[in-house]
Amino acid sequence: DPFEVIDLIHQAGGLAVLAHPREYDSFDLLDEMLEREVLDGIEVYHPRNTAEDVQRLEQLAREHRVLKFGGTDFHGFYTKSYSPLATCITPHETLNQIFRQKRGV
Repeated sequence: DPFEVIDLIHQAGGLAVLAHPREYDSFDLLDEMLEREVLDGIEVYHPRNTAEDVQRLEQLAREHRVLKFGGTDFHGFYTKSYSPLATCITPHETLNQIFRQKRGV
């Protein structure tokens, strides 16, 4: 159950981030997680997200005050869905927020 996994992540001191909701057609799950206020972040920036996906995910992150992450989803040079490293990155502001939270600032 994804909600049990989120509980375990939080118990371990980690951040629960839903990776590429568009890729796995998990917008319904994303909405439920945001309504329950269990997510810490969303992977907003991903090579296969459309401009509309990014806009929708940025808006959800703002509305629910969760962190915005980016990821290339790099699995090697020889995969059919190759995206170079750093194609999509996590914004510096997100990283700064994480560091401030971990330091208790």
